[in-house]
Amino acid sequence: MENKKLAENSNLKSYQRVSNELAAAQIKLLTFKIAFFFVSLEKAFKELSYEMDLLAKVDDQVHGEYAKMLNGFLIRRWRKERGST
Repeated sequence: MENKKLAENSNLKSYQRVSNELAAAQIKLLTFKIAFFFVSLEKAFKELSYEMDLLAKVDDQVHGEYAKMLNGFLIRRWRKERGST
């Protein structure tokens, strides 16, 4: 009876250790993915801003239309992420 309790306790500790390691690995994976997407988004936004600046010099009206679309997109995404409409 005593050995069975020790074995169960040992199994529980092993399960908890593995469970904790798995949770830590999942968090690490998600943070790496988020960091990758953040860097990608930042790069894309910088490139978009550069091209928008060039467009503003060539055609201010077309630039204005794209600026409205971009602002609308950013506002919609922000509101959707925040759960408001």
